[in-house]
Amino acid sequence: MSDRMPNNAVSQPVSNVDKELQQEEAKPAAPAMPTFPEGGSQAWGVVIGCWCTSFASFGIVNSFG
Repeated sequence: MSDRMPNNAVSQPVSNVDKELQQEEAKPAAPAMPTFPEGGSQAWGVVIGCWCTSFASFGIVNSFG
């Protein structure tokens, strides 16, 4: 019975290549890029809000002077 391989010998890497492959498999996957809504009422609300802010800012700047 002593000539048989132990059960944990199969899971251990044999060479450096096996170690590298095992490390690559252990790395977590890169996070997915976030998705942004294209258009819609929320996007147009942002556009209108930015326009109102710019309009008011330029009005205040031009009122002094």
